[in-house]
Amino acid sequence: MSTINDCASCGRRDFLYGLLAVTAATSVDAHEFRDFLAAFPAPTPEGAIPDKAGAVKVRLVFAVFDEVQKRKTWPYIGFDFRPVMKNVTDSLNAAVKGVKFVPGTAIDSSRRAVVFAHCVSTRKLLGVGSAASPFEIETHCADREGASVRAITPVGYPVTTVQLDIPKRLVAVQTGRSFSNDPDDRGCRTKMVVEVTGDFEKAYLHWNRFGWHRVTFLGDFKKDVESLAKKIGYTVVHES
Repeated sequence: MSTINDCASCGRRDFLYGLLAVTAATSVDAHEFRDFLAAFPAPTPEGAIPDKAGAVKVRLVFAVFDEVQKRKTWPYIGFDFRPVMKNVTDSLNAAVKGVKFVPGTAIDSSRRAVVFAHCVSTRKLLGVGSAASPFEIETHCADREGASVRAITPVGYPVTTVQLDIPKRLVAVQTGRSFSNDPDDRGCRTKMVVEVTGDFEKAYLHWNRFGWHRVTFLGDFKKDVESLAKKIGYTVVHES
C-alpha cells in the first residue's frame, strides 16, 4: 500500500494521486466474492493509527443498502459490511498523514430514517410565534472552532422536504415524521431524524439525483407543493 509522507503540506494533485494509490487496494470485483473479501485491508493493528488531532477531515460515504445485508442481493443476506467499512477507514487513517477519515451515513436504513442536518439553526422551528426549542452551544464540527447552535428539534411532527431543479423545471418532494435528534459528533450540529413516509428504498436510491442541500419544513405540505408546481409549470418528483 502506498503512503503519503506529508499530506498536510502536499499539493491538491499530489494528495488526490496519493489517496488514489491508497484506495486502489480496496477495489472490488463484484463478480467474485472471494476476490471481494481479499481486496479489502485486514484489521489495522492497535496503535498503528497516529494521533490525528487538528487534521483535515474527509468523510467516507459507504453506499450499501444496509450495514447488515437484508436484501436478496449480492453478496448475500446477512453479510455484515461493518467490519469491512471499519477496516477501510482504519487502513486509510494509518496510511495517510495529516488527514482524518471519518465514516458516515446520511440515511439510516435500519430505521427507515433520513438525518437532516444543519450547521446552525433557528430555535423557532414551528414558526416565528412558536415556543423556542431547547438548544446547546457547541463548536463547529469541521474545525472545532467558533460557536454553533445545536437546536433540539421537535419530534412527532410531519415533515416535508423540498428541492428545486430550476433548469429542468422539477421539484422533488418527500415526506416523513420526525422522531429523534441525533447527537452524533460527526457532521452538522443540528440533526433531525425523520422516518420516511412511503417507499424508503426509492428515497434511498434517488437521493443523489437532487443533491444534498434541501429545505425541510415541519408540517405536511405535499399537496401545497403539488399545487404550486402546477401553477408555475414544474413537474413534481415524489422521492418516496
